[in-house]
Amino acid sequence: MIYVPVTPPPPPSPEAQELGGHLVDVIKAYQADHPDMSRTEVRQAVRLAQAAVPGGHKLARLRVVAVMIAVLLIALVLARLSKQ
Repeated sequence: MIYVPVTPPPPPSPEAQELGGHLVDVIKAYQADHPDMSRTEVRQAVRLAQAAVPGGHKLARLRVVAVMIAVLLIALVLARLSKQ
């Protein structure tokens, strides 16, 4: 059996928690002023903001690559198990 170690991410720092709280407050205030805004539009806005931050594109690319690697690993494990 193949073992893939998984390291849980570290808990968010106090600064990250504070920034997250500010972002939530801003989003809620904006939604109160624009009640017709959809959840999809909120997600798009968050992605745009993340891309505007230095390193934002790199993080998004790393996530895509990580998901692709995970899918390939799962496919390899399933292929090996089906041959047994």
